[in-house]
Amino acid sequence: QMIEVLLEAKELAEKERSRPPESPVIIDEETIQRIWIKFADIVLEGYAMNPPPPSPAEGKRGRGKRGKVLNLLDRLDRYGGEIMRYFEDLITPYDNNQAERDLRMMKVKEKISGQFRNYEYGQAFSSIQSVISTVRKQSGDMITRITLMVEDPQTLGQQLARAGRPE
Repeated sequence: QMIEVLLEAKELAEKERSRPPESPVIIDEETIQRIWIKFADIVLEGYAMNPPPPSPAEGKRGRGKRGKVLNLLDRLDRYGGEIMRYFEDLITPYDNNQAERDLRMMKVKEKISGQFRNYEYGQAFSSIQSVISTVRKQSGDMITRITLMVEDPQTLGQQLARAGRPE
């Protein structure tokens, strides 16, 4: 049931992102409330079906083992706002695939060579990767931007920052 609610919210958010400005709003307050009520009802139903474990036997310390389902319910309950952020804040993506891709090159470099020779090389590699990733996300001209990075990095930083701001 939770998967269905999350996918419904994702579909609504994608439609809202792609709708023309002059067309009616897809995610209004009523839709937000409906999705949140479904989300909360599923979490409450999950707690009803999976009560906390009994206290440990006499002489043992701590609390009883909670299990995967109860731990998932706790996270859904505690971090519901973060989980559903993509639904209400349309700038936030549904998944973190882009962040994973951004980190992949650094991990590959780390695995192949084990480390950078010194701190400055690591910083330089990170800076170059950051510019490449940002230019790729903004669909900019890579050669022009890399040339500008070498010739005038401050101007490049200002251009990338301006292009990334929502209007």
